[in-house]
Amino acid sequence: MKEPPAQDHPLFGLENVVLTPHLGASTDEAQTAVSVEACKAVVAYLRSGEIRGAVNAGGIKLDLPPDEAPFVKLASRVGALLAGYCECGYKTITLRASGPRAPKHMNTLLRLAAVELLKPHMGEGSVNVINVEHLARARGIELVSIHEPAPPAGLVGDVVGIRVEGATSAGEATSSRILGTVYADGLPRVLRIDGYQMDMVPEGNMVLIQNKDQPGVIGTVGTTFGDASVNIADMVISREVDAHGAATALMVIKTDSEPPAALLNRLRARPNILRVKAMCLAARQG
Repeated sequence: MKEPPAQDHPLFGLENVVLTPHLGASTDEAQTAVSVEACKAVVAYLRSGEIRGAVNAGGIKLDLPPDEAPFVKLASRVGALLAGYCECGYKTITLRASGPRAPKHMNTLLRLAAVELLKPHMGEGSVNVINVEHLARARGIELVSIHEPAPPAGLVGDVVGIRVEGATSAGEATSSRILGTVYADGLPRVLRIDGYQMDMVPEGNMVLIQNKDQPGVIGTVGTTFGDASVNIADMVISREVDAHGAATALMVIKTDSEPPAALLNRLRARPNILRVKAMCLAARQG
């Protein structure tokens, strides 16, 4: 139909028809209502993470029930931990979830983890849950989510696993995986880093040290932190024995202050230390 219609259009002659311009709904009252709704949407996101009416946020839900909301934090923490731990370029980021709660939000959890993985390479404000899938695809990174019917062997309940697969600078294929869960206290917990088993809340200043499982290494590490006046707040140690009988260990150390670069370099130079990685995750609230 032509707009505006001709003056002799039959609609003008009907008594039960009201004609308005194309923007007939653009009244003062309508503009006020739209403005109020936009403000409510912004406040809802800032308060609880709720995303209202976004046409490009299908399947993303951040305002979860109290028993499911901690998995949002878990996915972000695991992504940040992997970003600091793994030493490869990303080709595939895979999230596997099992249990009654976590699998309901796999798309959201995968995006949150991917944001943390890409953030160190793209800048703090350039990647978010809305654009992360597009940015990953543009860089040849595949995002995969898999609903597992049962948790990995030896684990129970809701388990979220995130694996990063890629290649080293020398072109060698490599991957890293972290498994985590949420207990009744609502805190995110890491259960495994690759083959190292543990029970650890990822938070604050953290240093991950992979070493040969030899006598004296723990003492050397402690002394090195002490000499640098950096207090160790918590430490988790796990060991793994490979198919050839060689044992390595992973120390996850939380510190009260950020460890300086000189301390990290001294640790890397110590005998039997294979790898040292430092990162800062969000601190526990409350």
